[in-house]
Amino acid sequence: MPLLKAVVKETLRLYPVIPSNARVVPDRDIRVGDFLVPRKTLITLCHYAASRDGRFFPAPDAFRPERWLRRGPTHHPFASLPFGVGKRSCVGRRLAELEIHLALAQILLRFEVRPEPGGAPVRPMTRTLLVPEASINLQFLSRRGGHAAGTLPSPPP
Repeated sequence: MPLLKAVVKETLRLYPVIPSNARVVPDRDIRVGDFLVPRKTLITLCHYAASRDGRFFPAPDAFRPERWLRRGPTHHPFASLPFGVGKRSCVGRRLAELEIHLALAQILLRFEVRPEPGGAPVRPMTRTLLVPEASINLQFLSRRGGHAAGTLPSPPP
């Protein structure tokens, strides 16, 4: 499970569902480090760009789930925020993470998942959410004999 969770984190780092978000500074000026941000200023955070910053993630465009395992060097805690942070962060984060971890674990126990032979590379496209540019076709090959792809065998003992 630690590797599966690391794969999900790395996927969300490279391809955050919400590529950016914005907030308006409240009714007072705010100092952030050496910067003064005047009240009523619109601030935009581009998650897609921030989570690919080479200062925080060596080889930022490479898919390296091991960077999320505790063995290696750690990254800045705010370098990748796919669910946001603070009082306006995603309220469904824990449920979404639990669902994706459980679903992936069940699928991977039963199937070997492969891209369709001869399929094109998956490219992202922004439509408010980050989505694949074209359909993604996958093959689900049963890990146990006697089951056709697309059917769920009984769980292993």
